[in-house]
Amino acid sequence: MLDSIVKFVDSNNYFVASEGPLVNLYTVAASASSATIETIVKEDIDAGDYLIIPTPTTTYYAWMDTSGSATTDDPDPTGFDTDAGIRVAISGATTAASVATILAAAIDGVTGLTAAVNSYGDVEVDVDAAGECDPISDFSCGFTLTQVLGGADANGLIKAATPNSDARVVEVKDIEYVSSTDILTVLVKIKTKTLTDSSNPESGYTTVYSHITLTDTDFVLG
Repeated sequence: MLDSIVKFVDSNNYFVASEGPLVNLYTVAASASSATIETIVKEDIDAGDYLIIPTPTTTYYAWMDTSGSATTDDPDPTGFDTDAGIRVAISGATTAASVATILAAAIDGVTGLTAAVNSYGDVEVDVDAAGECDPISDFSCGFTLTQVLGGADANGLIKAATPNSDARVVEVKDIEYVSSTDILTVLVKIKTKTLTDSSNPESGYTTVYSHITLTDTDFVLG
C-alpha cells in the first residue's frame, strides 16, 4: 500500500498532497496570474496578432496595431467581452525593446492589470486580482512567455506532476517547497531495472528499489 502525504509547506502558504509518484501542490490563499514576456521586433509581428490575458472576471486580448489605425488591425476575436481588446500601437516601434515598452504601457493602462519592463528588457505582467483564471498565453504574436502562472482560488491546485518527470519514481515519501525560489525537494522511492541477460530482455533483468532525494529547481514555473 502506498503512503499518502498531506502537509503544509513554504511557511504555510501552500500545502501538498501526494500518493504514489505525483506531487499535488495547492495554494492556501487565492493567488493571482502572472507571466514574463520576451518581445520581438515589429517586422516579425503581423497586424492583429494578439496575446490573451485572462483575469477572474474578464479575459482580455492585447492586439498589435502595426498600421497606426485604432481599428483596422483589431482582430475582434470571438468569445471575448465587449471592450476586452487592448490596443498595442507598435507602428512606430523599431526594436524589440521599443515593442516591450509599448506593450507594457498598453497593458498597464488597463484597470486590474499591472505591467512593467524589467532589467532584462522583458515585460512582467501581473493580474491584480487573485482568483481562478487561465494563464496568460500568446495566441499569435510569436513572443516567448516564461514564468507563466495561472490564477487560483483559495485551496486551488497549482500543479500536479512527478518531480523532474522522473519515470523511476514510484512513491513520494516527503516534500518541501519554497515559492520564492520555486524549488521542490522530495524524498522518493525509485525503481531501477538492470538488464542481466541481453538474450532475454523481457525477463532477464533485476529490479532494485532505493530512496533518493530529488530537487526540481523550476517546479511551478517550469
